[in-house]
Amino acid sequence: MNKDFLFLSGRISALESKLVTFAQLERMVMAKDPEAAFRILVELQYADVFDDSTKAQDFLKIINQGLLETKEMIMDGTDSDESFEFIWKSFDLNNLKRALKIKFLDEETEITDFSEDNGFNWLGSFDQKDLQEIVFSEENSVEVPVEYQEALGKSREIFEKNENFQEVELALDKAHFDFLHRISKGKEVKFLKNWLEKMADTTNIKTAARNLLLFERKISREMFLPHGKVSFEDLESVDSIESAEELFKKYELYSLEGVFKSDDSAESNILNIERAMDRFIDDFLQIAKSDALGGLETPLVYLHRRIKNARKIKFVMMAKFYGMDPEKIYETLKNI
Repeated sequence: MNKDFLFLSGRISALESKLVTFAQLERMVMAKDPEAAFRILVELQYADVFDDSTKAQDFLKIINQGLLETKEMIMDGTDSDESFEFIWKSFDLNNLKRALKIKFLDEETEITDFSEDNGFNWLGSFDQKDLQEIVFSEENSVEVPVEYQEALGKSREIFEKNENFQEVELALDKAHFDFLHRISKGKEVKFLKNWLEKMADTTNIKTAARNLLLFERKISREMFLPHGKVSFEDLESVDSIESAEELFKKYELYSLEGVFKSDDSAESNILNIERAMDRFIDDFLQIAKSDALGGLETPLVYLHRRIKNARKIKFVMMAKFYGMDPEKIYETLKNI
């Protein structure tokens, strides 16, 4: 049954106008220097964390503080509803992969640098101490979803079989989708089921496209993630741009028709499909939010957009500090 988050939805409606717009991003990109770009953040939800001593070099601290306040607002306003694991657990998934890579590839016995620069994200449920215990300790007292436990327990065996870390990542991805499936099934909320389905489909289609265009091979059963609508058999049958178009028609993925160009390079076509799939998810979320009134769609979609906004702002600020050409910034922004 869908909970009533009417009060929180009202607060979010007031905050949505503070999300960065394309026009504001454009002004940041075209600003003469990082300081001028940074001042635009005062127009957004970051204004409250500015003071007279704040400098452009503090942009990461400012953005992260704003995200932390959003996380606290969402968790307080929803009583930490487990539906929001659709967002939080993606960060835990990233951090578990990074910790395992340190363990298996770097052959280290501890996490010495729990930072964004080292591939970690602090928005998840597991902090550095938790990850250290989960990944590196023989005994673990941290509460970890059962789906993750199984994948983690087999991770050493999976890695040593072929010394291919991608297979470890794939096992964790499957565990993650199984976990989200359990959440959506338990909540009995159609929106969550549909979102999971679309996340699985977009991931599988991207994987199939990369394999076909870059390596001229089909997606394998081992690469296929569960709980989507597009079947493995149909994806496996895709062996050309023409058959991909037939697949899009069969599953009514009309926004993807015409995305592949026969005269484009493999790399360009992969970028085209990835951008189209991201727009597909964004459009689904926006429609779901528009059709909802006081349900979990509003805070979930806002949280999704808020994190995506922050990612774009971080990139633009870093690009300004590195003196990146505005045209290159615009091009990269399309993929964030």
